[in-house]
Amino acid sequence: MADDEEGMSVASVEGELETVGGGKRPVTVKVRGIRPGVASTEVEFSVRSKGDSASLDTLALTDRAGSLYGVAVIDPEADERYEAFEDAGDSYYSTCSYKPKTLSGTPYYLTCLVAPLQGRPESVSLQIPDLPLIEDVPVTWSQE
Repeated sequence: MADDEEGMSVASVEGELETVGGGKRPVTVKVRGIRPGVASTEVEFSVRSKGDSASLDTLALTDRAGSLYGVAVIDPEADERYEAFEDAGDSYYSTCSYKPKTLSGTPYYLTCLVAPLQGRPESVSLQIPDLPLIEDVPVTWSQE
């Protein structure tokens, strides 16, 4: 996959993620797309460190299997929230890819699936735990 330079992302945010030992690491998140489908909505984004490489806290942001969790797509117009994390009784699982253990200046690509969006919103907000809300993210609807 190509590096996400200008033109490759539809929205971005800067924030900090917790590192091993309790420190904070400045990061940039670039949303590459929110693409609704019949069965699910694909959310694709990248995370990169704004400084040196850093080991992230292995407990923050992940479920028991190490998958990213807590990612949500929010449709503010319809007041709907679409969660990526799912709890199946005693076994936890996530529809998100595994989070990086280490971040560097090279983008780390992540994908999550949430429920199909209702009402065909033109833009939504994206919530990633511990980072500022990313608002007005355009939704890419297929031509079907």
